[in-house]
Amino acid sequence: MKRKLAVFIIVITLLMQFIPTLNAVAAGMSSDGYILVSTPAELNAIRNNLTGRYRLTNNITLSGYWTPVGTSGTGKMFAGILDGAGYEIIGLNVSVSSYAGLFGYTSGVTIKNLHIVGGSVSASNVSSYAGSFVGYSKGSLLLEGCTSSATINSRNYTGGLVGYGSFNGSVITKSEYYGKLVGAADTGGIIGKITPDSSSAARSTISMCRVIIDNDNINQATKNATERVTGTSSVGGIAGEIAATTITQCYTSVMVKGNTSTGGIAGKILVTNSHTTTIADCYSTGHVSGGTDTGGIVGAGFGSSSIKHTITRCYSTSDVYATSGRTVCKCQ
Repeated sequence: MKRKLAVFIIVITLLMQFIPTLNAVAAGMSSDGYILVSTPAELNAIRNNLTGRYRLTNNITLSGYWTPVGTSGTGKMFAGILDGAGYEIIGLNVSVSSYAGLFGYTSGVTIKNLHIVGGSVSASNVSSYAGSFVGYSKGSLLLEGCTSSATINSRNYTGGLVGYGSFNGSVITKSEYYGKLVGAADTGGIIGKITPDSSSAARSTISMCRVIIDNDNINQATKNATERVTGTSSVGGIAGEIAATTITQCYTSVMVKGNTSTGGIAGKILVTNSHTTTIADCYSTGHVSGGTDTGGIVGAGFGSSSIKHTITRCYSTSDVYATSGRTVCKCQ
C-alpha cells in the first residue's frame, strides 16, 4: 500500500509540472512563453500589452485601415518582441499624420521573420516618421529576416522598413524592400535616417539587405527606369541620412531619385559626436538621379582631417545623372 501511495504521489507531482504549459497553450501561449497570434483581432490586441512576446501562427489578412501600435511617451511605445515565424501580414493600410507603420513608435524591440505583402503606408505631417514595420524606433532595434512590398508615400524620415532610428547598437539584417517609396528629406529604401541616441551610443549595423524590384517579368531596362526610392534631400537606395553606422553586404537595383545628396546606397553621411560610418562590400546597379552631390554609392559625406568615414570594396554600375554640382559617377 505504501509503495502504491508513493507511486501515486510521484505521478501527481510529474503531472503538476505540465499544468502551466497546458494552461499556456489553452490560453494562446507557446511553451516558450510567446503569445500566439492567428487573427486580425489578436494582432490588434498587441497594443494592450506593449511589452509582450508575440508569434504569428499563420498568414493574417487585414481589412480597412490599421492604427499603428505604439506612440511617443513613456509606457506608450511598443517594447516587446514580434516573431512572424515566416508568415505574412497582407493588406497593411495605414493613413495617419505621423508615426506610420505596423508599429508607430518602438523602444528596445525585436521584429523577425515577418513579411508585409501589399498595402500602403502614408503620413501627412512634415516630420512623418513612416516605414512598413516601424515609423520611429528609439534605443535598440533588431529587425531580422523581414520583407515588405508595401507602397509608402510620406514626407520627411521615410524608409521602406523603418522611418527614423534614434539608435544605440541597433541591427537591421537579412531584410528586403521591394515596394515603391516616395518621401521628402531623409528617405531610404531600408531606413530613412539613423542617428545615435547619445554620445556613447554603440554603432548600428545594416547588413545583407536588398532593395529590389521583385518581378522577373519586367525587363532590365524597365527596372532601371522605374523610380522606386524618391525624395528631395538625403535620398539613398539603402539609407537616406546616417551617422555612426556600418552598412555591409547590401545591394540595390532600383532607380533612386532626389534633388540633393542622392546615392545608390546612402544619400548623406554625417559625423555625430565623433562617430564615423563604414560602408563595405556593397553595390548598386540601378539608376541614380539627383542634383547637387549625387553618387553611385554615396551622395555626400561630411567629416574632417581627423574624422574620416570608410567606403571599401564597393562598386556601382549605376547610370548616375546630376543636374548640377558635384557628382561621383560609376565606380568599380
